Amino acid sequence: MDKVSRRRALSVLTLTQPALFATVFSLHIVFCNTLLVYLILIGGLELVSSLYWVTANTLLRDVVTAGNYVSQAGYSEVSSQVPALIAAGSAVFLLRLPFEYLLVFGGSLAFGAARLISGIPEYEANSADGNSGNTAWGKNGFRYGAGAVEFFGYIRKRMVQVLLVYMIGFPFVFTVVGNFVKPVFITSILHGDPSFLAFSAAEYAASAIIAGLLIPIVQRRLGDETTLVLLFTAYTSASIVMPTYASYAVFTVCKAIHGVGNPGSGVVRKAVVLRWVERGELGRFNGWVSLLFTLTRIVIIGTSTLMIGVG
Repeated sequence: MDKVSRRRALSVLTLTQPALFATVFSLHIVFCNTLLVYLILIGGLELVSSLYWVTANTLLRDVVTAGNYVSQAGYSEVSSQVPALIAAGSAVFLLRLPFEYLLVFGGSLAFGAARLISGIPEYEANSADGNSGNTAWGKNGFRYGAGAVEFFGYIRKRMVQVLLVYMIGFPFVFTVVGNFVKPVFITSILHGDPSFLAFSAAEYAASAIIAGLLIPIVQRRLGDETTLVLLFTAYTSASIVMPTYASYAVFTVCKAIHGVGNPGSGVVRKAVVLRWVERGELGRFNGWVSLLFTLTRIVIIGTSTLMIGVG
């Protein structure tokens, strides 16, 4: 990511998702193995999504200023959650449409998004003001050389910072893992229907928008450490209480707390990374943190699956 145009990479990844859906839909027509097609879809979406967010968070450095990292990290969280809120609210109605219509609709949105992304300027980060007037994609990308040796050498030097950012992101890891369990909990324990699942997603996104607006204010007043302690405490408490009571009210309250705790810690994490890491290193740094997140999720989901199977 440090050796290519981040803007172009993000545009390609934006268009890859509808292409993946179209490919999987074609496979579904040819093959009768629904489970295999579903696994291909989920695996492909996970890969594209991981690469997309690493690229987006890396490109963020080009559109923010050094003196305002905290606020703009919050705004980026808001901008990512508003579409999620709209999608969750419209999912109940869109699910009634034929898949072909949904594919055309999603593809049109992706093309529109890619067109907007192509207009984002790429500038080299400047330590004084966060921006300079020189386009610089790839300029710093080759500073540390190419290949795996240089990559791991860089990570070895930055291991403490990588591990710290990784630990800050633990609510994100558990939220993603919980997304696999949530539909089962809603249908089996709460006996809810898909509309309640959509409502919970909308509630989470709305809480995340509030977090994106308020956490930067709290972060400035209390500092990074105190803000993280409060967010982690709230998130952990809700995670313990939620499965204890088979109640819609308890689930709704805990989901709202999760919607503040996880995105709130994400705002702090983005601000810390933007403050610490040079532009030419962001791709490697964010990529390595994302890799650790993914490995942790695999271990947790695999262990949970084995425990359920044994049970």
